[in-house]
Amino acid sequence: MKKWAMVVAAALQTSGQPGAVEIPYCELMAKAPAFDGKTVRVKAMYETGFEKSVLSAPACAQSPTWLGLSKGWEKQTDAVVRDRIKDLKWSVPLEVVAVGVFRTDGKFGHMGMYSRYLLVDRFETAGEPAPARP
Repeated sequence: MKKWAMVVAAALQTSGQPGAVEIPYCELMAKAPAFDGKTVRVKAMYETGFEKSVLSAPACAQSPTWLGLSKGWEKQTDAVVRDRIKDLKWSVPLEVVAVGVFRTDGKFGHMGMYSRYLLVDRFETAGEPAPARP
């Protein structure tokens, strides 16, 4: 029994959140309605600013996805990753792997400008911040 529990624990650590669908950001955007209400694991660029909290990818032409943070995201995120997210400067993109529930059934973010939303339960990784834009 202990061996089975160790195997399950190892699988959860490597696969992220149980039940999360791992999908590239551009594919998620192309097939957004199919993932409405589902928990996804996605790698993208996170950027904040005045009335801005979005995910995007340079390879995608689609508009960004509004990003929200669940109440428990800080407890679910490793301390180093959490600090990078919290210390992020405005308008400085940061590559992240985020796990959360994806929505397409409303208007989200500042003044409802975004048609997609990811409520993040945790960040699994956060790279080094990109150089500030001029």
